[in-house]
Amino acid sequence: MLNRIRGLVERQVLPAMSPKVISHFLRSLPQDNRLQIMLDLVDAWSELGADDVLLETLMEVTGVKA
Repeated sequence: MLNRIRGLVERQVLPAMSPKVISHFLRSLPQDNRLQIMLDLVDAWSELGADDVLLETLMEVTGVKA
């Protein structure tokens, strides 16, 4: 299922959803699945409004504090 969603994002055909829904979905995933679905698609997820989740995930993975 995650690969299907990833493909929709990659092809830019994901049905329209609010950034709040996108962020909630991404935050609900375990960290490894979140990384899998966002890998190499940072710009596409950013366009969908997931900037905060992208930054949070980066900070979690690297241990960098803001």
